[in-house]
Amino acid sequence: RGVFHPVAISRYKALLGLKTDRHGRSPAHTAGVGRSLAMTLDIKTTMDSEPTLKHEEKTHRNLLHHRSHWLGLFSLLIALVLWWLVARVSDLPAFILPSPGQVFERFLRALGDGTLLANAWVTLQEVLLGLLVGTVFATLIGYLIAKSHLFEKLVSPYLVASQAIPIVAIAPLLVIWFGPGMFSKVLICALIVFFPVLVNTVVGVRAVPASLHDLMGSLRAT
Repeated sequence: RGVFHPVAISRYKALLGLKTDRHGRSPAHTAGVGRSLAMTLDIKTTMDSEPTLKHEEKTHRNLLHHRSHWLGLFSLLIALVLWWLVARVSDLPAFILPSPGQVFERFLRALGDGTLLANAWVTLQEVLLGLLVGTVFATLIGYLIAKSHLFEKLVSPYLVASQAIPIVAIAPLLVIWFGPGMFSKVLICALIVFFPVLVNTVVGVRAVPASLHDLMGSLRAT
């Protein structure tokens, strides 16, 4: 019927010189089954140990996170203690090196009488106006530079020369020229913002792929 008895198969393999066990299986077959079983057990052990490893890794990460917070607070406390010791030992005047307690006391006084909030509002207005003016001018000039090589050649030397001088060195001159009012401070903020926005505008406009230009042209975009 096409079905061979296991004993006949074992005898046939013995005649061919192949060693088999009592079930008619060769050592190679037994070794292969053993290796497959070992691999299955290893995979199962790895899968069982993965949740434990992930839990341990998460616990270790949380421990490091909490420890970093405590280290930050501890370093701040050490800095305050050193500040207090230096102010106490050096015996310098309060307007040169005040102690942490004097600074905190002055902060509460300025917060209580409203001078801190009033001056903070004026500073915020100057910063926002400087940011707005610097961003608008930098965006317009950056777009023109990115689109016109002639304009780039005309303006580039002045831009490079303006960055060779730090803003800190120009600020006193601006205060002398335009006075200590809001205009000079807005101008200083605008100069600080101008160059980074200009560079990013030029790079961004020139980084637009040519295929997008062609697509907009086919759609009759302006």
